[in-house]
Amino acid sequence: MLLQTPFDDGNNVSTARFKLVIKCTSLIAVACLVLAGCGAGGDTDPGAEQGGTLAVGSLDTPLNLDPATGRAGTEYSYLKAIYDTLISYDPATLLPAPGLAESYEFRGPDQLEFVMKLRQGVKFQDGTTLDAAAVKASLEYYKGAGVRKDLDPVTAITVEDPSTVVLTLKSAYSTLPALLADRAGMIISPAAIEKFGDTIADNPVGAGAYGVKSWTKKVSLEFAANQEYWRGEPGYDTIDVRFFEDEGAMISALTSGQVQYAYPVSAEQLPVIEAMPNLDVTTQQTLAFRFLRVNQDKPPLDDKRVRQALNLAIDRQSLGKAALGDLDVVEATVPVPPDYYAYGTGTYGYPHDPARAKELLAEAGHAGGLSIQVCPSSSTPENLKEIQILSEQVARVGITLDVTQVPGQGCIDQFYKGDWSLMLTGHTGRVDPWFTYSEAWSGGGANNMNGGRPISPVIDERLTEILSISDAEQQKAKYTEINEAFLEEAPMVGLYFSPTITVKDARVDGQVIDLQGKVILAGLKPAAAKAP
Repeated sequence: MLLQTPFDDGNNVSTARFKLVIKCTSLIAVACLVLAGCGAGGDTDPGAEQGGTLAVGSLDTPLNLDPATGRAGTEYSYLKAIYDTLISYDPATLLPAPGLAESYEFRGPDQLEFVMKLRQGVKFQDGTTLDAAAVKASLEYYKGAGVRKDLDPVTAITVEDPSTVVLTLKSAYSTLPALLADRAGMIISPAAIEKFGDTIADNPVGAGAYGVKSWTKKVSLEFAANQEYWRGEPGYDTIDVRFFEDEGAMISALTSGQVQYAYPVSAEQLPVIEAMPNLDVTTQQTLAFRFLRVNQDKPPLDDKRVRQALNLAIDRQSLGKAALGDLDVVEATVPVPPDYYAYGTGTYGYPHDPARAKELLAEAGHAGGLSIQVCPSSSTPENLKEIQILSEQVARVGITLDVTQVPGQGCIDQFYKGDWSLMLTGHTGRVDPWFTYSEAWSGGGANNMNGGRPISPVIDERLTEILSISDAEQQKAKYTEINEAFLEEAPMVGLYFSPTITVKDARVDGQVIDLQGKVILAGLKPAAAKAP
């Protein structure tokens, strides 16, 4: 059968989607584009054309550019420049669309075969051919890496001919197209896997718009245009990404012209930036959210009363306002926002109720208070400010946060090894929300921090049922039950949904920020000359 995505009920897809809120601000005239955030405004370079170098400033520093083994959401903008995916998606809706696979469908009486017809003539950045054998090798590498389990339902990968790949499934898997639009579908050159082995994370080779020219970790990442890119010539010859630990330094580099595009930017910088001429600011609400990830295997967080108390102790509006200023604060008590279809039909939330938090702690045997270990996933000033506010809020109910800063990606690595009780971090969402829930909060999920056990049997049962459903309205009812169970078990301490804020020189065009909050660097290009 022809594929119907689980987001599309055949009628009105937009009713099942989180509404994009895009705010463009500049002292010069700007035009807001539906997908591209702010269009260029004011004076543009009359000689602007394809090519040249774009200097980008970023606080998102990658440490691993292997889609199979990396864990950080901050890697995505770079991964998506290097690798094309088997299935693409609409940035505004996340609806699957043809990518390296020009067509795809489930087939067979039980729909347990997924057939992809590949585009012909596509080359990797090392000059080797991307064909069915290469796709098979990349998928097997991803599956064998063992970091994620989302390809476990695939029992066989078969090359039918040089342009046809068939995935055989052990059970219904309606969310597979969305998976192949994510890390699993980022096809790596088999020649590079063989050449670099365990160091492929430092030597990425894909079939995307840009290849890596040079990379000095924590300093810079230089991309060179893939001149054989099947979608057409990229906007720039090179993109030079410079990494900053200090946001003020990044903004100074932008205003002085050392970089022409900067992200992510915090809301507290907006008054300064908006006073600068010839800069365009985009603020876009997305699926990304801030939260405390919980290790339920570590006492006292193995007691849901303690987890519930943490949730009740937090004043999310106050915390969000400290981070977002005048921007709206959308509270995150479940992993999806209220206007998104996977929120379902319920109303979920933890009120700020310190009195009830104290009662729960007393019931759990902690009337005299308790201490909980926490590490921030990065030591940015914003993270440290947030952890300070959280510490002050929970202290009012008798909880002490024992904060330890770990350099680099150490907090993330150590947390998933079980070393920490809480991790302050963010989540950028997935192309399909099924993966957001199943990876972290289902029994056996790759990021399950409950000893691999189900958080709730209801969550696991409904997630399994969704895999056989392609109708959005039917999925919505299942997600309602999932979110109700999620709220009861409190497997995370959600904080607020975080918009993506970017700033660019008016001479830069082609900006795309997808619904997950990820900047698509490959779309950037010089702004066209204005008509006289």
